[in-house]
Amino acid sequence: NVAQKRDETLARWEDLKDGLIKKRAELGETQTMEEFSRDIDEIEAWVTEKLDVAADPSHLELTNVTTKHNKQQAFEAELAANADRIQAVLSVGGALVDNDRCIGQEDAVKGRLVTITDQYSELIQKSTEKTKKLKEANRQRLWNTAV
Repeated sequence: NVAQKRDETLARWEDLKDGLIKKRAELGETQTMEEFSRDIDEIEAWVTEKLDVAADPSHLELTNVTTKHNKQQAFEAELAANADRIQAVLSVGGALVDNDRCIGQEDAVKGRLVTITDQYSELIQKSTEKTKKLKEANRQRLWNTAV
């Protein structure tokens, strides 16, 4: 009887322990999703802010071209400095989807990953175009000065 009680108690303990381990894993997944959501919200806000800067048409004016060119170089450096951070968030999101750790939000995570990827590509494209136009404007300014 004592051995039977001990075995029953140990079996209940194992069941309890397994349940606790499962619950801890679920909480870890929830925390990972919350961290991912926070990080992607930050990235999305940053990219949106930088898209506004990249789309600013003031570079089309030929006044203060040198200053605008210098600001654009700093902007390009900031984009380059944040590329790894953006790629890290995209990688985490991809891993969450690939490992089925999205807690039923796979479609939402995939959608956000696509949105950020598209917005970031657009940001890089606009910034590159702006840099090219500022270089052309600077060359034009130098040519006008020489003539």
